[in-house]
Amino acid sequence: METETAMPVTLRWTLRAGSLLLLLLSLAIFAGHWPWLTPLAFLVPLALFAGWGLWVAGAGCAVFLAATLSQGLSPELGMARHQFVPMLILASGLAAVFVYLREYKAAQLAPLRRTDSLTLASTRDYLDSDLNREIRRGEREGTPVTVAVLHLDDPETPLPEQDQSNLMVRLGRLLHRTLRDFDSYYRSDETGFIIVLPATATPDSVGTIEGIRSQARDMLTREGIELTLSAGVVGANVGDDARSLSEKAQETLLRAQKQGGNRTLTWTDAGGTGHD
Repeated sequence: METETAMPVTLRWTLRAGSLLLLLLSLAIFAGHWPWLTPLAFLVPLALFAGWGLWVAGAGCAVFLAATLSQGLSPELGMARHQFVPMLILASGLAAVFVYLREYKAAQLAPLRRTDSLTLASTRDYLDSDLNREIRRGEREGTPVTVAVLHLDDPETPLPEQDQSNLMVRLGRLLHRTLRDFDSYYRSDETGFIIVLPATATPDSVGTIEGIRSQARDMLTREGIELTLSAGVVGANVGDDARSLSEKAQETLLRAQKQGGNRTLTWTDAGGTGHD
């Protein structure tokens, strides 16, 4: 399990440069230069794990520990080696504990960073990787993959920001209740969602989206809100990737809205080339 720590690029590379300098300085100390700087060697494991990924930092620590053990076998160190070597190994062990806790915390928080807690939709950052994985699975198994963009049509009188936010929360919860466990949906912007429907042909996807639009229409009618939703639906073709499929779905949505909105349109019905 390897995760990137969320830190600015400048800080990350500053830590990496500092950790390399400390490692080189420690190796020079072990070679007999500047013995008064020996206490700095205790910072090497922590600096390596703070600035680098697990594999790189682990390799650097292995070099560091090898140099530490060779220093401990040197008779020139005298009685100090009985304190010096165990302390450096202890520093490395403590650094490993801190890293384990960091990675464990990152793994625990990953689902929270992935999901919008209000709409229960995944964040847009995960769309490309998830959709590319579904496209590859569909190619392997010979099953269709469909993408839909569901979006509020622009109202004549814009909703207050808080009302719009509350409406999107309710639409997100509707998607969460309606879609299958292996379907996924993502926030596309402030008033829309991108829906990924694996193992679903375009006609079946249109039926699913129409069902969602119908439920949403009933909900809006009960609330006395005069709003409509449009959707663009596109099936994956040979050569499609996450970006091209998302762009086709977005283009189909725009054409549906240009035709008056309050409708679901497929890629081929919108004039796109290739089958759905």
